[in-house]
Amino acid sequence: MDTEAWGIAYDSSFIKIRVSPDKTRLFFELKQQGGQSDHEKMIHGILEALIQYQILSLNVDHIRWAGKHKEISLAIDNVRVDFAIFFKNEMIHLEVKSEREALLDSTYTQVETVRRKQRIVGLVVPASCFDAVDKALRFRRLYNKVFPVVYEHLIEDPAKELTNLISLAQ
Repeated sequence: MDTEAWGIAYDSSFIKIRVSPDKTRLFFELKQQGGQSDHEKMIHGILEALIQYQILSLNVDHIRWAGKHKEISLAIDNVRVDFAIFFKNEMIHLEVKSEREALLDSTYTQVETVRRKQRIVGLVVPASCFDAVDKALRFRRLYNKVFPVVYEHLIEDPAKELTNLISLAQ
């Protein structure tokens, strides 16, 4: 049974629960102990791409990394972002969301809080849910304030995507 096209109802370090498209079946995928959630995998992928492109003036949440610039704060009011990156003399804040998290109300509350204090805020999501996130940002009047970023594009060429974010925020 191919469950890759099924939706994700829950994802943690230990289990992933998928729901069939007709919502009548569940598939439980047990992960090896210490496995990573999709969110954690995305953060690791982005950090690897940033390092590869020598974009190193950053702080990142959820990962122990000796190269963190801890003086760059991840906390904004009562929330934390996944990445704070100093790039081309601009501070960029990125919140990373998996397909399951991308359309949750809490996601938009979080990025709206960050946007009140920061000028360049990106919401990184998989390509599979980009259009839905784009519509949600428009619906919540966050369009042109919080910028959706395709995860796959970000890990392919982070310098290009970060430069694009800066130009969108101008």
